[in-house]
Amino acid sequence: MNDKPYILCDVDGVCLDWCSKLPEYLLNHGIDNKKSMAAYAHGEYISPEELTGLSIRKAHQLLSEYNASEWIKYLVPYKDALQVVNLLKKEFNFIAVTSIGVDPECSRKRMMNLEFWFPGAFIDIKTVDIGESKLETLKQFKSTFFIDDSPQYVKEGKEAGHISIRLVRDKRLDLINTIRCNDFFEVGSKIEELKWMIKS
Repeated sequence: MNDKPYILCDVDGVCLDWCSKLPEYLLNHGIDNKKSMAAYAHGEYISPEELTGLSIRKAHQLLSEYNASEWIKYLVPYKDALQVVNLLKKEFNFIAVTSIGVDPECSRKRMMNLEFWFPGAFIDIKTVDIGESKLETLKQFKSTFFIDDSPQYVKEGKEAGHISIRLVRDKRLDLINTIRCNDFFEVGSKIEELKWMIKS
């Protein structure tokens, strides 16, 4: 790790569109993909059981398999993230904090996907299981920026002592008062404004 300051950053819903390959994956497994198509088209959060039409347990199992599959190497980036992360990496290192699952294959394929679109930006990845808390992982790092689209994880980021930024890509309600940005361009501006707070 070089001496650049780091930014903790979620991946799905922030840098990469997790739903971008899901309709094809579900179709290949004989599962109706209309909900996943809608989630991809409109960028709205839909629970795993709604996406798949399965029970919570079966949906979790299927999506865990998706996260460890070859499909996860080819997720499409958000264009605003593609531009801004590749600018910010000149001044910051990124560390992914992602709830993709703890299977090593998830981490390996996730990093391949990130390295393709954001070469040299992400120097490490920390994973938790789908839907699990990120709080203990976030507590491992000294205070810095933490970017996430999930209101729950943004709350955890603040509890862990970070400057939490919610990238608002859907209509979920905030759980705390926090910095809200409507796209990654706003995130970049906010980081430029506040970066003095994390540089020692």
